[in-house]
Amino acid sequence: MRGVPPSLFEKVLARPEDTGPRLAIAERLERKGDPRGEYIRLQCSAPTDRSSHRIDELERLHMQRWQRGVAGAVLSGFQRGFPVQATVSWERFPRLADRLFRNPLTHGVLVGDVARVEEVLSSPHLSRLTALELALDRAGAEMLAARDDLGGLRELRLRGSLGDDGLKALARGNLSPALLDLTENGIGPRGLAALSEASWSEGLSRLDLARNPLGPSGFEVLARGEGLPGLQSLDLRNTNSSPEAVAGMAAGAPFPELRCLWLGRLQDVDPRFGDVGDEGAEAVASWLQSPEVLSIGFAQVGDRGAEALARAGWTGLRELELRGNRIGETGAAALAQGRFDHLERLDLSYNQLGPHAMELLAGCPLLSSLRWIGLMANPVPSLALTPARGSGEGPPGAEGRELRERFGFPSWLSIDRDPGTGARMEGMLTVRE
Repeated sequence: MRGVPPSLFEKVLARPEDTGPRLAIAERLERKGDPRGEYIRLQCSAPTDRSSHRIDELERLHMQRWQRGVAGAVLSGFQRGFPVQATVSWERFPRLADRLFRNPLTHGVLVGDVARVEEVLSSPHLSRLTALELALDRAGAEMLAARDDLGGLRELRLRGSLGDDGLKALARGNLSPALLDLTENGIGPRGLAALSEASWSEGLSRLDLARNPLGPSGFEVLARGEGLPGLQSLDLRNTNSSPEAVAGMAAGAPFPELRCLWLGRLQDVDPRFGDVGDEGAEAVASWLQSPEVLSIGFAQVGDRGAEALARAGWTGLRELELRGNRIGETGAAALAQGRFDHLERLDLSYNQLGPHAMELLAGCPLLSSLRWIGLMANPVPSLALTPARGSGEGPPGAEGRELRERFGFPSWLSIDRDPGTGARMEGMLTVRE
C-alpha cells in the first residue's frame, strides 16, 4: 500500500481495536483510486446487504493479489480490511517475519518440512499471536515451553510426531491455551496423564485427541477427569476405543461442563479404531447432562443405543450425528419421538433405515426444528432415481424431491444439500441391495 505513512500502520498495530487508523489508511488509498481503500472502509462499517455484496465483489476481483502481499506467504482471514492469518513455510519464516508482522496478525500457520526450528521458535513475533498451528517433535516442544511470553496464545494446533514425551515437555511450559488440538500426534495414556498435571490444563475448554492411540488405558485417564474441569469440547474419534472403554469413561462422569463430544470413527475403516456399540451409547446417554453436539459415527451403534440416546432428554442438543451405524426401524422410531426441542442437524446416513423408518421420520415432531437431515445410503430399494453416489446422474435436487413426494418430508427441510457448507450430497439414498 504505497503512499501510506508507516506511522499509520504502526497505529494499527498498536491499537488493533481502533478503526480510526484503518479508516485514515482507507481514505488515502481511495483518493489514489486503490480498491483496497474501499474494501477497508466497507469492512470497518456496519454491514448492509449492499456493502456485503460489494465486499464479495472486491474479494472476487482482488483477493488473490491481496493474499500474496508478501511474496512467499499467504495472507488470509481479512478483518476490517487487514489479514489476521499468515501461512508460511518454516524455511521462509525467518526471512519474511518482519514483513508479515507489519500486518495485525493474530494467527500463524507453519507448513512444509520442518526447518530452522530454533530461529522460528525463538522469534519475538510469536508473542503477538493468539493462535498457532505447526508441527512439533519433542525438541520443538521443549523450545516452545521454554518461552515465557506466549501467555496470549489461546489456540494451539500441533501436527506431526509430538508423542508422549513431547506433550510432557509442553505441559511444563508457561502457556494458557483454551484450545489444544493434538490430532494424530502419537499420544497415549502417559501423555494424557502429563497433560492433566500441567499448570495450564484447567483453562482448556476444547481438546482434540482424534487419531491418537489412547486405548483402554487412555480412557481410564480421561475417566478421572483430572486437571480439565472446564472442558467443553472433546474429540475422541479413532482413538482405539471399545464399548467397555467408553462405558468406563462415562461411568467416571468427568467433565461436567462438556457440551460437544465426538466418538467412534471418522470413516468406515479399520474396526480397531473406534467402536462404541450400544453399551457405550447407553453410558454416554446417562453421562452427558446438557450436550449441544454429539457425534458417534461408524461405531457399531444399533437400535438399543439409539433408544438410549432418544430417552436422554437433551432438549438443548443442536447436532446429532449417528452415520455409519446399525440403526434400523426401532431406533428411528425412538429418535423420531425423542425430546430434541432445538435439534437443527440429524445425520442418519449409512444406517439400516427402510421405507417405514422414513415414514416415521417424515412425520415426527422433531422436524419442526431441523434444518438438515442426512439419509444417504440407506436401503430404500424402490426409489426410482437413486444414482450411484458421485455418478453425476440425475437432476440436482431430485433425491430431495422424491423423498418429499413419497414420504412427505416438508418442503423447507434441506435433504440433498447441507446448509452448513452448501455442498450437494450426491446419491442421498443410494441403494444397498
